[in-house]
Amino acid sequence: MAIKYVSAHDSPDDPGGLIRQVLDMGPEFPGSARDILLAEYLDLPIHLAHISCRKSVDLIRFAKARGVKVTAETAPHYLVLTEGYLEDEATQYDTNAKVNPPLRTPDDQQALFDALADGTIDILATDHAPHAAHEKETEFDVAPCGITGLDTALSVTWALVTEGKMTRDTFLRAWTTGPCAIFGLPVNTFAPGDPADFFLFDPEEEWTVTPSALYSKGKNTPLTGTALKGRVKTHFIQGKKIV
Repeated sequence: MAIKYVSAHDSPDDPGGLIRQVLDMGPEFPGSARDILLAEYLDLPIHLAHISCRKSVDLIRFAKARGVKVTAETAPHYLVLTEGYLEDEATQYDTNAKVNPPLRTPDDQQALFDALADGTIDILATDHAPHAAHEKETEFDVAPCGITGLDTALSVTWALVTEGKMTRDTFLRAWTTGPCAIFGLPVNTFAPGDPADFFLFDPEEEWTVTPSALYSKGKNTPLTGTALKGRVKTHFIQGKKIV
């Protein structure tokens, strides 16, 4: 599989160019390739998290076409931010935008949208990684990676629906039925006997991301000050109200 993928994607004008691109990407692509090769060899399912770049998307699409049992997810921050945020003079040292894998290019971001639309990327996940303020208030190189994403995940991805960058059906699949199908979780169809796992979302409520507006104890988000439309109003798990 690896040889066929390289043969299909390497440029005849730049032999070995694909390998150099892979090395520039960090561990995401080679790690994904390794895991997919093992999944194919062992005929076992594999789920890949934190997909952020076009090369990984291309590899997953190639593997699915071969019948490999691979599923994948990406996170909202890769859909609403790019590396340009950290190239801007005003935000270039914002440690709240330091994540692993890192923010990518607009081209990589478009590949994620395309992959969500055609099912190459199956679901979305918050990649919720809260940190105490003092952990992020340090030099960029030594700050820990991670964004607190739970409070804003649905709001920022709903905005993508209203902007026409994602369909409503993709939004619903990626956040609800998709994860249940992959991990064998029960789906609440609101039929008698279904688990009382649900949330209420107001697509019209407007709010601004501030530390006091977040339920999470971690306030480390580069979206502070951003005005959003759409908000989770309440959340039940097994009939117990948690928000």
